[in-house]
Amino acid sequence: MSKTIFTFLFLLISCFNYSQACCHINFKYSGKINSDNFKIDKIYLPSTSYLSELSDLNEASSFYIFNLESNSFSKEFISNRSGKFCMEPQMIIDRYFKQIENYTIQITEKMKDHAGVFKTYTFAIPVEQIKFKIDDKNQIEIILPEINLE
Repeated sequence: MSKTIFTFLFLLISCFNYSQACCHINFKYSGKINSDNFKIDKIYLPSTSYLSELSDLNEASSFYIFNLESNSFSKEFISNRSGKFCMEPQMIIDRYFKQIENYTIQITEKMKDHAGVFKTYTFAIPVEQIKFKIDDKNQIEIILPEINLE
């Protein structure tokens, strides 16, 4: 009996010593999309899984998707859980959010008179054109440049 308890305690302590911490962050995307010719249906923004190189653009987890209600947006998200987010916001920005070359943004347009048919526009926004801001609650804001669709 005591050998079983000892083994259980040993395994329990080992799990705590070798486990990786999992953290998440609250952050938001903001920006503006101008379009005179069509109504935008949805916008696809890079997820933290993609920004921290846990997924690639071919995976569904690479994007946060939401309906665009107006041409301006400010949308809050919670990152995936990862040990990569167990640091100060500026370090997260420098190590992950600024390390990719381009932010791939996709926008869908519902085609008139074609039920269920959408046209997709894909943009690669260079990271140098994106602004990053940290508010007083340590929330990261990713500010995209204005996008003009014609």
